[in-house]
Amino acid sequence: MDKTSSSPASPSHQSDTDPTLRKQQMIMQMADIVLAEGLNNLSLRALAARMDTSDRMLLYYFKTKDLLVRTVLDEVNNRLSAILAAQSTGPRVTATQFLSRVMPMVSDPAIAPFMQIWTDVIAHGARGVKPYDDIARTVVRSWTTWINSRLVSNPEESPENDAARATFLLACVEGIMLLAQVNPEGLQPGKTDIAHIVGTLFGEPGQ
Repeated sequence: MDKTSSSPASPSHQSDTDPTLRKQQMIMQMADIVLAEGLNNLSLRALAARMDTSDRMLLYYFKTKDLLVRTVLDEVNNRLSAILAAQSTGPRVTATQFLSRVMPMVSDPAIAPFMQIWTDVIAHGARGVKPYDDIARTVVRSWTTWINSRLVSNPEESPENDAARATFLLACVEGIMLLAQVNPEGLQPGKTDIAHIVGTLFGEPGQ
């Protein structure tokens, strides 16, 4: 089989004449594959097989495997950011309200694949696997910044403590995601309780 030929799973023939368009279509396709099949398929050989092309062709467009990984995960992040932006309207919320709203989102079929990818990225990064270590740090900073932007600021606390609260909430979400992989049903009934427990820890009214 001619690995550079067009197929239903490959970018269109028209893109073959426009390297920039072809590269963008490849990025979109690779992001689709990773979201559908997981981070394990973010390798040159696996992607090339799924796209009916060759690993040499992927390297032609992306130069290195690390750059390819970063580019694909950037696309994944951009898609998730667009979803979160649509969910970020309205006034700021308490930590309890935040967790109560976020936990159903992470089990939403439209959002769960993104959460799974980032959980895996952070796990790889924690083990020092490159380039995921650097990507994970960037992802964590991005997530904590977004969480902090959604929370009601406590006038009695320093900005540093507000940032620490956002980090704590991210740890809660990521921890629940990891445990749900082992026992998907085990944490379902307790998710709202966890939100209230967190609110109590932060001394929020009504907890």
